[in-house]
Amino acid sequence: MKKMGAMIFIGFKQKFIYKKAALLTICVSAFSVLILCLFWKAIYPDDPMMQAYMVRYAALSQILSVFYVVESKLSGEIRNGNIAVSLLKPWNYIIAMLQENIGKMLANIFLVGLPVFLICYLLIGFGNFIFFDIIKVMFTIILAFTILFLVRILVELSCFWVIESWSLVFLSDVIIRILSGSFIPSFIMPEWGKNIMQSLPFIWIYEMPIRIFLDNSDGLPGIHSGKVVLLQLFWIAVLSGIIAVVWNRGRKKIAVQGG
Repeated sequence: MKKMGAMIFIGFKQKFIYKKAALLTICVSAFSVLILCLFWKAIYPDDPMMQAYMVRYAALSQILSVFYVVESKLSGEIRNGNIAVSLLKPWNYIIAMLQENIGKMLANIFLVGLPVFLICYLLIGFGNFIFFDIIKVMFTIILAFTILFLVRILVELSCFWVIESWSLVFLSDVIIRILSGSFIPSFIMPEWGKNIMQSLPFIWIYEMPIRIFLDNSDGLPGIHSGKVVLLQLFWIAVLSGIIAVVWNRGRKKIAVQGG
């Protein structure tokens, strides 16, 4: 538990080194929210309720994209052989990296997320939410980030078999943004698209945490947060199991490719 707190603190502290970068991110995020708001207002010019909902949805999605920054050295260390040294350290390599990334995510929440949220709240508004709603959403966000991290690690583990994984990482990022509902939620997709999104883990990264917050604050029936958490835990278990199998097989193929 002590090591876990130490790794989270290290990740948290690293992000506070780059305060000017955080200020730039706030400006870029605020501008992105403005563009998305104009887009959804153009899509639903005659439906003020849907327009308002999608504007809030777009704003929250942009805020989450600030939180969801996974920084991994796994592919590089596999490629140059340093992974062999990392495996000798007295902790689980992947869990330690997850804890460090959670620390960085928490720092992003304080440095960038809260300022952007306050800007959006003053300009757009998010309905009548209560503090307990925020706590529930934050818990689902941490689980969502864990899913995103595990997907990224699973992609980077391909470096055990290929020399470069950057193209696969880029492709996976595009697929996640499309199928997670970060831009277009599943409930406005055609039936076939909705079925695809609901059968994959990505929808639990963006859309579901956003809908928990918006549906509760707008007084809509929405979705049950308990169900979301259970399904997030399910996907975390599935992805962890797959990673464990790939990780064990990959370690047997470690070969130093230079250095």
